[in-house]
Amino acid sequence: MKNGLTLPPIITRGTTGNSGGFTVDSGFRWGTYATADWQGAGEAIVTNDGQTYSLPLSSGPAITSAEMDMFHAWLEMKSGIKAFTYELQMVNKAINNDALGGIRDLWRITESDNYLLSNSTTISHGYFKNKVINFSLADSFAAQQKLSAIEALIKVSATAPYNLNYETLTTELSGGTFSPIKAFAHYLWGNGERLRVNINNIGLNVSANELPLLASSIASTREAGTYYLSDPKIPYATINDSNVTGAYLGRITLKMEGNFTRDNAGSWVFDGVIKAYTDTYDFDASNRSTALELLTTAGRVFSGTHYEIDIFGEHKIRLSGTGFHPTP
Repeated sequence: MKNGLTLPPIITRGTTGNSGGFTVDSGFRWGTYATADWQGAGEAIVTNDGQTYSLPLSSGPAITSAEMDMFHAWLEMKSGIKAFTYELQMVNKAINNDALGGIRDLWRITESDNYLLSNSTTISHGYFKNKVINFSLADSFAAQQKLSAIEALIKVSATAPYNLNYETLTTELSGGTFSPIKAFAHYLWGNGERLRVNINNIGLNVSANELPLLASSIASTREAGTYYLSDPKIPYATINDSNVTGAYLGRITLKMEGNFTRDNAGSWVFDGVIKAYTDTYDFDASNRSTALELLTTAGRVFSGTHYEIDIFGEHKIRLSGTGFHPTP
């Protein structure tokens, strides 16, 4: 036993380093993670006393019960709490509209170990991969069957709790808490297939000052009457309306049309519709929310395929005010 884990043997290929399973860089100090050329059958972690342990790679269709027991023991060692408690905390984040936060926290304690894997372009940690796939599947169930977050997680638990194979299942994102995770998983394993999301499910909360043509009409139109407005391209940061949407759509382009009415007392009303152009999911730093810096880095490190997200439908808006200054 080392660190509370029963160690499977580290099977080496090629040159075996003095650490017992991989060759470490010169200048490596025990107790720190280092870039290394992996030579083993599982992920290698260097402990403070210079020992190593290995975990199963995520190459099979599912994690076995025995492997999950090993991952749970590892999780308890890394997190300092019981695995059951840690997973309850992840569920709590998910049902409180922060599934991404749960994955981001798990990223910090699992994929940080990939500093041992030189230029790895795949997710090698089975536990992390399983949670990404589970949350992705939960989004598919939520979109298909209109389930709540907790209902979707219960269905995943009853269907394929240890799954390691990504399936699109549906190309429609729910727009809910799990959508950023499915979008990320689809980048890694979706082979470039286009996804779609209903514009009414992305939490848009557009104000007059965010629509340049409407804002200028409010400021310049003095005569009473009804005026048709049409603006074909409006840059828009979804993160301002929804952290969830900002996590996978980032900045998008809207188009607006509708009727602007000014009355004799100076009040105004705008009745119109908002549509959106197809977005490209590509981990471009200029198009991602700064809140996603951690997973954005993951997207650049790991090998994935860019794809498009079709934002379909139209979003009806009715804005009103008094005077000649658009209110935020």
